[in-house]
Amino acid sequence: MKFKKYQGIGNDFILIDCFEKINYENIHYFGSKSNVERICNRNFGIGSDGIILISPAENDYDAEMTILNSDGTEAEMCGNGMRCLIMFLYEKFNKSIKTKKDYKIKTLAGDITGSYLPDVDEVRVNIGQPIFTPINIPTSLDVKNNIIPEGNITIDNINFKIYAVGMGNPHLVTFVEDIEEVKLHTWGPLLENNKYFPSKTNVHFVQVINDKEVVVKVWERGCGETLACGTGACAVVVTSNILGFCNGKTKVNLKGGYLYIDWNNTTKNIYMTGKAKYVYEGKINIDKFI
Repeated sequence: MKFKKYQGIGNDFILIDCFEKINYENIHYFGSKSNVERICNRNFGIGSDGIILISPAENDYDAEMTILNSDGTEAEMCGNGMRCLIMFLYEKFNKSIKTKKDYKIKTLAGDITGSYLPDVDEVRVNIGQPIFTPINIPTSLDVKNNIIPEGNITIDNINFKIYAVGMGNPHLVTFVEDIEEVKLHTWGPLLENNKYFPSKTNVHFVQVINDKEVVVKVWERGCGETLACGTGACAVVVTSNILGFCNGKTKVNLKGGYLYIDWNNTTKNIYMTGKAKYVYEGKINIDKFI
């Protein structure tokens, strides 16, 4: 099976092009959790934060996206993965055009649209509207003073004020005074698996720099620490905006780079803009590898 490796500010993915017949015929290999884990393993496999299956789609879609986390579980959507997918489609089908190209992608989280912007060599994605209804996130946290579900969790005698936002997948956002003091590998998994999120959750520790910039550390559901999370960056800006920390277009600094998230009220869609890059390509001998 052929594959291509892409990364979006350090969030890396193995892309399987199911427009190609041989890949489409062997797509069932990715129905196995253990197969995905081995392929994503950074010591014994190719190594990535996840696998993206890019399939032909009917009607006016450009493609259908299936995103598999590195632990073999399927995610509803992935912002950085979506930017990588759109970059892949542009390079496969439209690179000779050298003009802005719009795409419509089918996902478990609904229809996602995005564009390749040749002038700045970046991808801009319309992530849609954030979800605040607890049952749809899903979370058992309650909406209190704001429109956003919130609560408290104590870890290591530290009280964490937590907020929940749905971006087609669940996100937990919590604010800290000093991002360097975050014990990500201790606190991350505890918050990922906490009782308030029945489907587990992505976790984001946030330090606010000013009303146009934040710094974030990410612990992703089903992946662990990652260099970036696109839908997480959106959830962070939505939460920061509602709480009055940030306004409008915000720069989100992550370990792998930065994203610009544009959202300024509770009715408009969220737009995410950032880099997505081809890394390399190769072939997997499934019979020998698996």
